[in-house]
Amino acid sequence: MVLVSNVYCEVSAIGTSNTFLCTSCKETAANGATLAAAETAICAGCVAGSFSTAGTGAASGSVLCTACGANCTLATCSAAAAGNCSTCNPGSWHATNDGADSACTACAFCTATLSATNCTACVIPATTATLGYFVTGGSTCTCTVCSANCYACTSAAACTTCFATTTNTLGKYNVADGTCADCGALCAICTSASVCTTCITDNWLNAAGVCAACGTGCSLCERMVNALNVEFGGCTACDATYILEDNACGLLGSNCASGTGVGSCTICSAEFYLHTATCTACVAGCMTCSTATDCSACMTGYTEPPVSNVCSACVANCYACVSATTCSSCHAGYFIDTAGCTACIANCTACTDGTTCTAAKCAAGYVNNGTTNVCDSCPSNCTNYVWPATCTDTSTCTTAGCATGYFKATAGGCSACGSNCNTCSSATVCSACATGFFVVSGACTACAANCDTCTVANECATTGCSTGFTFMDTNNDCSATLTTADCASN
Repeated sequence: MVLVSNVYCEVSAIGTSNTFLCTSCKETAANGATLAAAETAICAGCVAGSFSTAGTGAASGSVLCTACGANCTLATCSAAAAGNCSTCNPGSWHATNDGADSACTACAFCTATLSATNCTACVIPATTATLGYFVTGGSTCTCTVCSANCYACTSAAACTTCFATTTNTLGKYNVADGTCADCGALCAICTSASVCTTCITDNWLNAAGVCAACGTGCSLCERMVNALNVEFGGCTACDATYILEDNACGLLGSNCASGTGVGSCTICSAEFYLHTATCTACVAGCMTCSTATDCSACMTGYTEPPVSNVCSACVANCYACVSATTCSSCHAGYFIDTAGCTACIANCTACTDGTTCTAAKCAAGYVNNGTTNVCDSCPSNCTNYVWPATCTDTSTCTTAGCATGYFKATAGGCSACGSNCNTCSSATVCSACATGFFVVSGACTACAANCDTCTVANECATTGCSTGFTFMDTNNDCSATLTTADCASN
């Protein structure tokens, strides 16, 4: 007698495997005899999401379980065929025969349907900075993308919720015509282009609802009013190496880590020591010192600890040493020998001699062959190092080992993604595009010229323009940033 479990039964006599589809297993055949081990156990019932057919031969009196088709609601498919369903999942419908047992077809971006021609609800974007969809009328089940910078809409011309932004990005607001527009400069949340309610970090909001930048060295500031009733951006927190004094940030001093006031340093940065409230450099190779001649810790690549308060350089390719001629640790790709540090074999990052490479220590794009312990080349375009190796042998790349723009093919090598695609699961399914492109239905579509990031073809995100270019909200594209000389000439 063989009883595998209440969810896993096999019918070896028929050659069918019903893994994880049985509710219980049958132990005896139709004639009451105990099933032989060669026949193993047989399903007595099927789980929701599968349908049953009668067993034959040794499996007579039992059932075979087959999974329902895609997009089929659990426990509602018939025995007519694996792809048939009585009820479809939300967002799917009977494409060939509404209400009867037939295959379910998914409606793109739709989460609920009344019939084959009526989508009643579209998907809700995963983030509040992703374009939404609205139900499109007509003879097909269709959801259409909202207009630029719109998270929720009722039509292409009626946005109800614009992209939500953080305090680090330029905000959006609903315009009367149902579209989304940028807030004013430096503004994260606004009610119109001229009235801001929350500024982007490192800026402050004045009484008129306009944002202005904090002062130099100031990381946080807010609106304050002086004795003359004049408003200003008073600093409440300073950047590193600055100190807060009278609502402003002053520079502590060159190479100073902490102090009590501008020009009054108490703790210097590494490689410097305090001398009359200013920071002076230690001797060459010294990390920590109290005077120009008193070194207590040396930098990497120098003797550690210091010898007579002096840091001497280690021998070539030595990472750490106890004297100028005695190395205790070599740089990657070298090993310690009597001469100091000697190079490992080609493409090896760690070894103990000059003829073999330590296991799992070949450079990216190479693999230890395990026989002579040398580093052999991985397949073409298999160059990303993922521990313990980029590839398992000279013909098989690891799942994450393929270079940018390539994916692991069935044969084990790396095949090219589609045009302008950096990450993909196949030549036709892209998940991340190169700079200046974005994913649309698995392919890469171009942004506007001189734009690095976008969500709409031939347009640019408000903060997505390339260096040297400025976002223009008229056409949502990028124009060359004017210099002082350009302004003077005009």
